[in-house]
Amino acid sequence: MNPITALLQLLSGCTDCEEIKSLCSLFPHGAHHGQGLHLDLADDVSGELTLSLTLLDYDGHSLSASFDSRVPICASRQKLQAARNAISAAGFSYDEHFVAPHAVPDNTPFINTLLDCYESFSGRKGQCLAIGGGTYAHGIENAVAFGCAFGDIDNHMHGADEFAEISTLLMSCNIFAQAIIRLCGKPSMILPKGRIYGTVLWLQQADTKDASPLFQLLSEAGIAAIPVIVDKNGETAENLEMVENVLADIQANGALSALPVAVSGIGYGGFIAGHLLARKNCFAAGAIISGLTNPATAYGTCKGITLSPNAISDDFSMMDYLSRLTKESVVYHCDDIHTPLLLLHGFHDEIYGFEQAEQLFTSVKERQPQSEIRMVVFPTGDDNLAEDPDCKEKYFEELISWFMKYLKGETHDES
Repeated sequence: MNPITALLQLLSGCTDCEEIKSLCSLFPHGAHHGQGLHLDLADDVSGELTLSLTLLDYDGHSLSASFDSRVPICASRQKLQAARNAISAAGFSYDEHFVAPHAVPDNTPFINTLLDCYESFSGRKGQCLAIGGGTYAHGIENAVAFGCAFGDIDNHMHGADEFAEISTLLMSCNIFAQAIIRLCGKPSMILPKGRIYGTVLWLQQADTKDASPLFQLLSEAGIAAIPVIVDKNGETAENLEMVENVLADIQANGALSALPVAVSGIGYGGFIAGHLLARKNCFAAGAIISGLTNPATAYGTCKGITLSPNAISDDFSMMDYLSRLTKESVVYHCDDIHTPLLLLHGFHDEIYGFEQAEQLFTSVKERQPQSEIRMVVFPTGDDNLAEDPDCKEKYFEELISWFMKYLKGETHDES
């Protein structure tokens, strides 16, 4: 309810002043999408253009007015030409200050990491929003505003008695800290207190259960562990590059460069670990736990693989889609895996079914009968073997003995 446009509407009915009537026509009362200026701009991401006459000054001799407009992403100076023409035709001079819209794609590893941090601590579904206001992010390329407001709390923002809940601020601190660690920090290393015999790269999704008990057992056995978070919504190539950078840091470390390195992945991390094993022959051992190995056969049978609506276009072909998933699978590259490999999977895993382990095991054994590969299926296990009281003892035993065999073996020990 704009009092300025209401005043203009009132005055235009009781005056012959053409300027007042023109202003009333340019900014009709109740119209806040620029209808009087012949603006019709909108898009699916940021919605409709909004426009409000916010200042009016008349000193008895001259009249000036200012309006504020929040433009959608599709707007440009050229598309606002209709407003300039309408204002000039009404006899007013026009001074414009235009700030181009700022937008960042909503499906990138950067944005997905932020959403994942929010979801992990808040328990709510994260989503990207488009707002009319300019924020601290507006002048920074690819930056987004990421912060403490929750939609179901009216904290009187920018108004009287503005407030914040302490519990919300504390949750936000956790979210921000996790985002900084994920985006800016290097993985921390869990080092043994005594002699180090080797290193395990442990790849997992952010929402995978904490593997601290396993890291402690590895440390007691003289094996260092480096947990690395992979982005399940990101590109495979980007995840591989990120893990390879961590591997390069290990190889550049004087104390670790001569020691054997193993790679292990859980869930989607197993998928990345499998691709690393196929790409590089520098690992002493590998392990894939509850892992994805063939997205083509996981589609339609596992909760971990779904067809995004964004992937469907007018020329979409399911055969082409499944063919692409097949070529991106670890099974497709099984001929290139020459590293001793351990596969652990729960029979009741609904995220990535246990047949994912079977397919890779069978493929490697058939193609390379001499290969060192072991598969263990837990009859009562699901996707969280480390937390299942019926599985976790055997789970830890299998992993520790596998890594000790290949990282702390006699050959490595003597060297």
